[in-house]
Amino acid sequence: MRKWLVVLMTAAAVGATGLLGWMYVSQDRKGPEITIDESKKGSYTEGMTAEELLDGVKATDDKDGDVSDSLTVESVYEVDDSNVVVTYVAKDASNNIAKL
Repeated sequence: MRKWLVVLMTAAAVGATGLLGWMYVSQDRKGPEITIDESKKGSYTEGMTAEELLDGVKATDDKDGDVSDSLTVESVYEVDDSNVVVTYVAKDASNNIAKL
């Protein structure tokens, strides 16, 4: 009787470990990819709105597809008189975040 109980408990432990391993491996842990239309790069003018800055920017995710509606402008940083760095952020349904 005890032998069967040990066998049953071992089988349950192996099954649970396999299930947890599969759940971990199948999780979405990769953020979306943000792309900017080449014609829009380098076209910043002072006072642009977030809507204008997001024109030509897209975000796609392997599992969720187009997630461009989650795009936001995180910051606009003036490096010098002629250079500005714009940081874009997007997230997918699994709350993975990507920045560009």
